[in-house]
Amino acid sequence: MNSEQNLDNLLNELKSTYKDSDSLPPNYSSEIGNLLDEVKSELKTNKKSKEPNRNQITQAQSQVDESLDLIKQQYQQKQNLSSAKIKNTKIIQNNSQLNESFESIKAQYKNKQTHQQAQEQLNYNRNKQEIIIQEQQKQLQHKQLVQQAEQWLKNLDPNSDEGMWFNELAESYPSRLEAAISYLSTLKSI
Repeated sequence: MNSEQNLDNLLNELKSTYKDSDSLPPNYSSEIGNLLDEVKSELKTNKKSKEPNRNQITQAQSQVDESLDLIKQQYQQKQNLSSAKIKNTKIIQNNSQLNESFESIKAQYKNKQTHQQAQEQLNYNRNKQEIIIQEQQKQLQHKQLVQQAEQWLKNLDPNSDEGMWFNELAESYPSRLEAAISYLSTLKSI
């Protein structure tokens, strides 16, 4: 309505301007008034025809609602896709962390196994050396015992009581030296 009043005011100004003018022919102002009236009625007709009816409004509103629903669905799909991508990324990160942990544990196990094998080898070598040392000590002790037995046999008087007793004992051994070694080792253990 406000634009209609503005239009009326404008028309009235134009009419008054041209009515007062002496330079225009007398019919001219009425012709202008007629033309202005026609423009005014045409504008009113156009305005009325441009006003939407209720069906058009309802139809436009349902189209807007459908468009909004479609936009919502697309947004949800994008959100779901983003969530899935985030989940996949997290799964990939978790798998990567699990693989790193597995590799770390595997490396620790290999290191422990290598360390254990080295320890076992070290223990084996120590035991072997101890056995060799013990064997060498036995051989040394046996050699010393043989030397003592040889010396004892040289000093033994075969006609003494001890000499006669020893001769009887030596008969049960392959040699007199072995009998002397056995006799002296028995004396040492007592």
